Amino acid sequence: MYLDFAAASPLDPDVARVMQPFFSDFFANPSSTHALGREVRQCLDAARARVAGLMGATTDEIIFTHSGTESNNLAILGIARAHKHRGKHIISTPLEHSSVAEPLKQLAREGFEITFVEIDEYGVVSLEDLRKQLRADTILVSMIAAHNEIGTVQPIPEIAVTLHRFDKNIIFHIDACQYAGFFPLQVADLGVDALTCNGSKLHGPKGVGMLYVRKGVHCEPLMYGGGQEWGKWSGTENAMSIVGFAQAFENTQIFIRNQSAVQSVATMRDEFFGVVRAAVPDVALNGHSSRRLPNNLHITLPGFDTETLLVALDQAGLCVSSGSACQSGALEKSPILGVLGKHPKKGAQLRVTFARTTTRRQMQQGAEILLATLQKFAKKF
Repeated sequence: MYLDFAAASPLDPDVARVMQPFFSDFFANPSSTHALGREVRQCLDAARARVAGLMGATTDEIIFTHSGTESNNLAILGIARAHKHRGKHIISTPLEHSSVAEPLKQLAREGFEITFVEIDEYGVVSLEDLRKQLRADTILVSMIAAHNEIGTVQPIPEIAVTLHRFDKNIIFHIDACQYAGFFPLQVADLGVDALTCNGSKLHGPKGVGMLYVRKGVHCEPLMYGGGQEWGKWSGTENAMSIVGFAQAFENTQIFIRNQSAVQSVATMRDEFFGVVRAAVPDVALNGHSSRRLPNNLHITLPGFDTETLLVALDQAGLCVSSGSACQSGALEKSPILGVLGKHPKKGAQLRVTFARTTTRRQMQQGAEILLATLQKFAKKF
């Protein structure tokens, strides 16, 4: 029973179908000038136009990479270095994914000053503190739009207004890898200047990421060579995955427009939590109770051990996690609760995440496995 969709989602059959010809017929290099190369280039261009249109962007604002991590690195390092003549102050949050946190550490080594805005106990950014942090030399604000572990969703449009009222030249980047699965990505409505997402969270292929950079925002390349992707990310484009990403992106946007379908995912999440809470009354919900991803449930089970419980659940056939899958398979507790000011004496942290394809019966089966495992191993923890 797989309930770890925040880590990766299965390939949508529609996506597999559009990718299939690239295994055999459309194999040519899209930079080649012959007919087969031009044919692949046309597919690539069509995929880019498709994604741009769904975001209210232009095609030259869309850059394809190979992952969300690469897109975040390009956005943060590329934009900061390109604008350092204006200032070296960057604002972020203490909640960031490592693909944002680590580039920020690198920039600090290069002489940039990184400050972190205050968050409340649920992980929501303080707009008041953000206003206080803004300075004349602030060039970039980067933050996760919806947290990959606790599911808290930030008020992105309000943050954008706050920044641009202070200085319209401040560049606002969001990591929308989790956000993109459940919220519209119209960049004008969000008010962002740069946005990251990837395929593996959208029932698309792994190994493809996307970065939107608003026209007029300079971004230095991190990869040099053939000059692909507007000179920002050199290397032969993965046409098969890009075409698959475009299909997955469109399918996701269609799903999002069906608010009843989105609500059904949230309802399953809440029912799952209700079942657990009935059996374990002192279970704690981490993150915001309402301002959160519809598919995300992050809980602490007092009296249990994270590693032991995850192993037991795996053996019982339930695939869940404790947090980010980018911790190289680590089973130790995530530090996120400490960042939020929550320090449980002892408790197992579990992240249970659903998908638009999850059925109510699957949700119930997952809850049954969890409760049976808790009952079986309670005395051992």
